[in-house]
Amino acid sequence: MISPILNARIDWLWFIVSQIAFGLVCGFVVNLQVKVRTPQFQSLPFAIRAGIHSDLTHLEDDEK
Repeated sequence: MISPILNARIDWLWFIVSQIAFGLVCGFVVNLQVKVRTPQFQSLPFAIRAGIHSDLTHLEDDEK
């Protein structure tokens, strides 16, 4: 649902094109930045670094 006021005042084609261009330029700029590695997180598994929580360990404890 698009508000009639927005629909009357916004050229949607240019809005979408500008959003895509903005995203591409931002992605390019971020990709140029130097990656910073911190020693405390290098040895941790990806799931812990990403903040993924699992009940798998709790389920294994309950089965014993």
